[in-house]
Amino acid sequence: MSIKYVLGVTAVCLLAYYIFHFLNASFLESDFKVIDLYSPASKEKIYLKKESRGLNYTVAVISTSPKKGFTPNPDQEYVFSADDAKFYYKLQNDTLFVYTYIFRKPQIIFHLRFM
Repeated sequence: MSIKYVLGVTAVCLLAYYIFHFLNASFLESDFKVIDLYSPASKEKIYLKKESRGLNYTVAVISTSPKKGFTPNPDQEYVFSADDAKFYYKLQNDTLFVYTYIFRKPQIIFHLRFM
């Protein structure tokens, strides 16, 4: 093994150590956002929740739970993942309008109507 090879590997290891330990690897931490929507007509509160992590991990859910940290559950929440996690919404009276690339019928029963 040549000295250049050993020095190169050592430099790469030190750089990786610096990135993950001194910068706290903040790009790997999850970012949670929660928006609560209340419909006076149905007297129900639902939550739009989004988790982003890394460069290409995004999950968004429509849920009845206000819990910030979450594991998406397609049996109890309306789940959008990856590219279809980008959607627009509008709450009007007792109807939640969701505009997205992919439509999936909700598995959970909300008192709000989905359009």
